[in-house]
Amino acid sequence: MSKLLRKLMAKELSKTLKNIDCFILFGYDRVNAEQAHQFRVKLRENKVSVKILRNKLSRIAIEQTYNKNLKNLLKGPVGIVYGGESPVDLAKIMTEWAKKNKTTPIKGGFLSGQVLSVKDIDELSKVPPREVVLSQLAGAFVGSIQQVATIFSAAIQDASNAFGSLAEKLEKQEKPS
Repeated sequence: MSKLLRKLMAKELSKTLKNIDCFILFGYDRVNAEQAHQFRVKLRENKVSVKILRNKLSRIAIEQTYNKNLKNLLKGPVGIVYGGESPVDLAKIMTEWAKKNKTTPIKGGFLSGQVLSVKDIDELSKVPPREVVLSQLAGAFVGSIQQVATIFSAAIQDASNAFGSLAEKLEKQEKPS
């Protein structure tokens, strides 16, 4: 392949990568055709894109676009997955797949300017879905509001009891028996 063609391919890959905020790199050796097909179907179901990278071209593109520390992850046949509903979903899909299929190990990733290790991706995959986090937040707000309401209610009740006691005391003082 000519040098000019490789540069054009690297430039095209760089354009694609510039629009991606989160991706995961995975090893792609020892994958047979059936596994590759199942993998692509699973990714497509979750609106995740995949590209198999040529090492030299991907190193050039990643160095131009992202952190140079990522090039250490580009040893051997490597694929890149990106897209999906959120980075958490992407991490869950890849972690689940990598556990089932030892032929596609996770090598690392990138999220919002940070290089992610395999451990980081595993931790990210354990984050609850967005809806669960939002419902937990809503529950915390409602609980706090209920506590404030209880405090005010208790204060009003205490004031009412104090005025009631004062009224009884004044009545007793007015009625000398």
